[in-house]
Amino acid sequence: MCQGHWDRLRAAIADRGLSALVADSGEKAASNMARELAEGKPTVDTYDPLMAAFWAISNNGMDFIQSARGNPLALMYDDPNRPFPRCTICYLNWLVDQHNTTCTVDGCAPREPYDWMVDRAADDQVDTWKSIAGTTP
Repeated sequence: MCQGHWDRLRAAIADRGLSALVADSGEKAASNMARELAEGKPTVDTYDPLMAAFWAISNNGMDFIQSARGNPLALMYDDPNRPFPRCTICYLNWLVDQHNTTCTVDGCAPREPYDWMVDRAADDQVDTWKSIAGTTP
């Protein structure tokens, strides 16, 4: 994820009162994720809303790209014709821009950018936390 979208995601998690649950280092985030994979689900001790939101955006973006008959692995390689880093939202926004610029289908409405994914993923983490902890954050 590019720094701009990462910063927006971190701020969205903070705006929802979930910052205290975010790992304080990459090592801790990786450890939490490994424990979640081993246990098969997030727990009160392992849940990281920032990482969960990141993976939700990544997974949903890759699913969308695949459903549109694209190659979701395209996110992982450098393309000199693509003016942005390996960021799911930037890639989807680039696809939208390409569509809006080149589509010749009569009646095709312009597509909207995918920046909404940040707030949607952050909102979903509130619900996830409530289901894990049985309370509000």
